[in-house]
Amino acid sequence: MGQARRGGGGLSANHYRLSERSPVDAVERYRKRFTRSEPPKRLSAIQCRDLMVHLETDQPHWVSFFVLTLFLGVRPDGEMGRLANAIEAEGIQAYFQGNMLRISARIAKDGRERLVPILENVRLWLERYPISPKSIRPGDSYQYAAIREKFQIPRDGLRHTSETACAVVYGILAATKRHGNSPRVADEHYLSEMSAEDANAFYSILPMELSGDKTAMNEPLSA
Repeated sequence: MGQARRGGGGLSANHYRLSERSPVDAVERYRKRFTRSEPPKRLSAIQCRDLMVHLETDQPHWVSFFVLTLFLGVRPDGEMGRLANAIEAEGIQAYFQGNMLRISARIAKDGRERLVPILENVRLWLERYPISPKSIRPGDSYQYAAIREKFQIPRDGLRHTSETACAVVYGILAATKRHGNSPRVADEHYLSEMSAEDANAFYSILPMELSGDKTAMNEPLSA
């Protein structure tokens, strides 16, 4: 959700691997209590735009995955795999309900259900790149790692970017409710400095056929 941003020490029984059958299953992860503390790192709006242009142009099967992880903050390591499995078993209507994405307790990392508003730019993306189990489980961990490396996406950088922009535009309480954590946890582990201009530019990233110019940022869209 490439280079890791925290050191983990030697490999031992304290490390673990993902097992949710998502594209990032094979990516090595480390428990936070064994990692050193650094300020949260995120992507700029320009990096996010360039990422989405690349995906549309060269790897369109990955677009839906990054729309949900980048703009809505769904965790790529675990939640995306469980969401794909749940949609496969129960149908998309159980999880995409009107203008809300339902992350059930069984899907959520913390075991608490949350409802995430589907923002206007996300709606426009998903109209062109519809959700299905395959579209949100689009490839393997090697492909995901290559994308992260190409765009220098730090560990947890997708959620850091999503929650920071959400906090700037909609407020800290809305951001933590949508991302499934508390203001204290968000402040310590997720939020980074971001201007209102950068946050609005982030939410204005649209599919290329709507933006008209691959290099142009769009006017802010309402949520």
